[in-house]
Amino acid sequence: GSSGSSGCEGGVDMQQSQVQLQCPLTPPRGLQVSIQGEAVAVRPGEDVLFVVRQEQGDVLTTKYQVDLGDGFKAMYVNLTLTGEPIRHRYESPGIYRVSVRAENTAGHDEAVLFVQVSGPSSG
Repeated sequence: GSSGSSGCEGGVDMQQSQVQLQCPLTPPRGLQVSIQGEAVAVRPGEDVLFVVRQEQGDVLTTKYQVDLGDGFKAMYVNLTLTGEPIRHRYESPGIYRVSVRAENTAGHDEAVLFVQVSGPSSG
């Protein structure tokens, strides 16, 4: 009987250890999330640009779980590499907890930002 092998064989041949010339994988460190332009007042329906920075760590293998606090969740790769901000709009006023979790096989880091969205006071 042939067991469906995926062509990827486990186990490491000790004689071929010199093949691994890559630097050891470093966990993400110094993760930061901030609003671009240092905007203090965020209004409902307005574009908010979140910038995620990371001081150390292997960014190529790192996945970023982003939770913007209003139910929006997404997974990003190469987020800090491109420097592209995350564009988002909050529909209603309130205080939102924005969390970004960077994770790779070596470790993880997390950054949290509280965003206050205040619109025209109704009532």
